[in-house]
Amino acid sequence: MNRQSRKESKMIDEKKVRKLKLFLLGVVVVLGIIGVVLFNTYKPKQREALWQTQTTHQQNKTGSSTPQHSTSASSEEQSSTTSESSQSPVEVITQFAQLLTTWDLTKTSIEQRASKLQNVMTDSAYEALNAETNAKTLESQLDIYNKTKQINTTNSTALVSRSYVSSTIFQDTTEKDRYQLEVTYKEKLIYQKEGYTMSAKYALVMDGDKVANAKLISANQITEGED
Repeated sequence: MNRQSRKESKMIDEKKVRKLKLFLLGVVVVLGIIGVVLFNTYKPKQREALWQTQTTHQQNKTGSSTPQHSTSASSEEQSSTTSESSQSPVEVITQFAQLLTTWDLTKTSIEQRASKLQNVMTDSAYEALNAETNAKTLESQLDIYNKTKQINTTNSTALVSRSYVSSTIFQDTTEKDRYQLEVTYKEKLIYQKEGYTMSAKYALVMDGDKVANAKLISANQITEGED
């Protein structure tokens, strides 16, 4: 009788242990699911650096700037880029950055920049950028300066030339048509022998292979020794 009681008691204990193990396993699974949900809900947006380009400018015999750029793309990818009419968003943004921050103080250079910018932007984005209006104003200011050697300080358009240095492009991880452009360029006033370095950030929206929106976030002069 005692032996039978001990058997039954042992079986009951084993059942309790199994139930306890199952309960603990269920608790672990539930806590794991909650942890995953909380991580996905509250983790910060990450930006992915897609592309970095480096460009130097050399003066040719006519004095115009000729970009000589190297990127992380292979030479085969670079050659195929020039032969294909369709470009990736990163390639378009790189071209946009170069055009946005490169011109000489000559009528031809100013007009070509405005025209080429129009090719990589939608009509509404190009109009919002005021590229054509700014180009005409800059040409007018340049004509006055060439005739009088005086600068009209009442006009907000400064007589400066720019040359592209480098750019970094980030893509939003959730909205794939949104990018952030960080571009570095040299800027020089018409009366300066040595210019200064600028850094600007733009929020971009792409529509296929066109820049559909370009919003300037910040533009700051980089002091000597600053990264």
